[in-house]
Amino acid sequence: MKKEYKIFSLFIVIFIILAFLRFPDSRNEMKYLLIAKDSFNNGDIFILKYLGELYPDKPPLYFWGVKIFYMIFGEYSYNISLILLSFLPFLGIVFLCLWQLKIFNKEEYKNNFKIFMITTPFYTGMSIFLRMDMLMTFFICLNLSIFIYLYFNQEKISKRNSLLYYLSLILAVFSKGPVGLIFPLMIEVTFLYFERRLTFFKKLQIKIGIMIIIAFFVFWFGLILLDSNGKEYLKMMLGDQTIGRVIKSSSHSRAIYYYIFHIPFTFFPYSILYFYGIYYFIKDYKFRIKWSSFEKWIFAWTMPTLLFFSILSGKLDIYLLPIFPGVIFLSLIFLKKINIKKVDISNFIKVSQKIIFILYISLIVLFPVYKKFYSTKSFYKYIEENKIEKVALYHSNDLINLKFYSPNLNVLEYKEISDLENIEYILVKEKYLSDINKEYEKLLKREEYVLIKIKK
Repeated sequence: MKKEYKIFSLFIVIFIILAFLRFPDSRNEMKYLLIAKDSFNNGDIFILKYLGELYPDKPPLYFWGVKIFYMIFGEYSYNISLILLSFLPFLGIVFLCLWQLKIFNKEEYKNNFKIFMITTPFYTGMSIFLRMDMLMTFFICLNLSIFIYLYFNQEKISKRNSLLYYLSLILAVFSKGPVGLIFPLMIEVTFLYFERRLTFFKKLQIKIGIMIIIAFFVFWFGLILLDSNGKEYLKMMLGDQTIGRVIKSSSHSRAIYYYIFHIPFTFFPYSILYFYGIYYFIKDYKFRIKWSSFEKWIFAWTMPTLLFFSILSGKLDIYLLPIFPGVIFLSLIFLKKINIKKVDISNFIKVSQKIIFILYISLIVLFPVYKKFYSTKSFYKYIEENKIEKVALYHSNDLINLKFYSPNLNVLEYKEISDLENIEYILVKEKYLSDINKEYEKLLKREEYVLIKIKK
């Protein structure tokens, strides 16, 4: 067995172990667990709810999976969901990209691609995080893989393969939203423009494809409207959560240059190669006719897409997940170009990869320690063991998601200190402890939160 296969196999084993050692963060993951638990109980499988309120932020596909696993595995559904809905799609992305390398006749990059993919800490970290971004990225990569396969093997174009192409687009949209449609089409249109073959879409029966996609949206929205809250839900989904996030996001609004300053961290240790790729493509753009098909593909995957995400109002590092495979492709070819120019950064890359892998192994020890002494799991354990029935939240609203593990707990949210009369137990952010004007006892501190008991 080659060294690369051993490393890749060890990575899989380590991350499956880590998935079972994790405890959900209270802000996002526990919230998604609670949404899946609270939704789909009355036959309204297209309407998401959070603490009884409509939650139109995300499409339902990912939550269907989480709900099914919750019904089977209960509170342990979290760890199963991590593996089947995040880590497995990550592995799927790796193998789809290996297929693309074969299509482009770039199999000399195959082993390095796997090592580069599994030594990008931010990306691999998201493979054991409960979010739908990795699943959407899988369907995007599936669509791109089918597209490039049919482009170079046009005799394989058929109704079945064209249907698979459009189905992958639909599943990407149904995982996270419009980005699942816009992102791959942006890459494909840019690539075909460089290849001067935009008419290729006609061979994919684009008119039928557009009809299929429109039919999907009509069907989806129609089923939403059948619900008594459907009209309000659809208005919120298409307004605040779609158009609103593009123009003026109510959350995660950032400056247009946000991602440029985050590239060094997000794409570490291959950030320098991404920056070099940006520089090279801009400098060499007027000679793009000389680029190989693979270079055109990489440009389409990594350049206009970064600009697209930068223009959008809402920004988070995790939104860049669909760009990562393209950045790894870019890193492989530009590492070779830099070395040819006698600027050798290979040693830096190799040392970084070794350090990152050692970090992965150390996490097997660090995760249980963190979960026991630092995670918010201790709060729900303490509450259960001491039979606490009522807890007030003061500037710690994320902890209301503890209701996933303690469904009978009466959790009350307060914004004004004057409202905390006759409350015995309070969960409060540590920086707001000075607001508490009564004598209290600190019972437990985890992350930025403290559980206190008011002395009588």
